[in-house]
Amino acid sequence: MTEQVLFSLPLERLEPIFKSWVRDVLSQDKHEKTEPIEEVFLTVDETAEFLKVKRARVYGYIYNRAITNFKRRGKIYFKKSDLVKWRAEGRRMTRDEIALAAAESLKQ
Repeated sequence: MTEQVLFSLPLERLEPIFKSWVRDVLSQDKHEKTEPIEEVFLTVDETAEFLKVKRARVYGYIYNRAITNFKRRGKIYFKKSDLVKWRAEGRRMTRDEIALAAAESLKQ
């Protein structure tokens, strides 16, 4: 259990303390995020499972050059981050988003 301390200080004295604390917390987060993230590569079967499609569909994507892939020693690999980005690009807009885009287009 943490200890709680209540005290009364004017805002002028509290502000530098809080700013220093926030700076320390943000710098810790920055150092943690700068660590290199190991890229995950998936095979065709793993890609099919990840995208929830059949293996033949993945080969169709390859044939049509719909998704980026890498060939190494006769095997095909996909970056998981590329697949996540590709899947997000296929997102359909909601009716509200379509109406907003149309209104923006008409303004121009």
